[in-house]
Amino acid sequence: MSGALAPLRRLLLALEASGAWRSIVRRFVPSPLETVPALRACRERWLDVYSDLARHKECERLVGETWLLLGPRRALAGLILTPRDGSYLLHTMRVRRPFRGVGLGGLLLCAVLDAADEQRIGIWLQVREDNTAARRLYERHGFRQVNAPAPERRRPDHVVLERPIAHR
Repeated sequence: MSGALAPLRRLLLALEASGAWRSIVRRFVPSPLETVPALRACRERWLDVYSDLARHKECERLVGETWLLLGPRRALAGLILTPRDGSYLLHTMRVRRPFRGVGLGGLLLCAVLDAADEQRIGIWLQVREDNTAARRLYERHGFRQVNAPAPERRRPDHVVLERPIAHR
């Protein structure tokens, strides 16, 4: 970053660290928001959130398994689900940087869980043991840690959380 922009960068980092950023961003979160499977949205909206995966060998499959939270002009968040053994693995969830911490991840997760409940499909995920913010988010939405996960389902520094099929 050029020297002229360094003070602006420090100011933005200080605002983000203090939590003041959240109240500023909440005022600018567009309304209404729409949550849709990516196939109903355009590929460009998918790239708003997942541009680093654009060259992935299975890019088209990933687009088909993604849900997006759409603002008026851009995708604000995305969530990729991968089918595994009769359930879905929540592969990755992302919220674009300026919109983090204002509830958009929870909003997107609720829409995906509602769709999974309608289809009577369970969802599981892996999360780093030290990522307490993410674990709290998932636990608020009904995910519980699995005590004895199958070895192929667990990375060494992660815990496995599962959300059973909801009874409607």
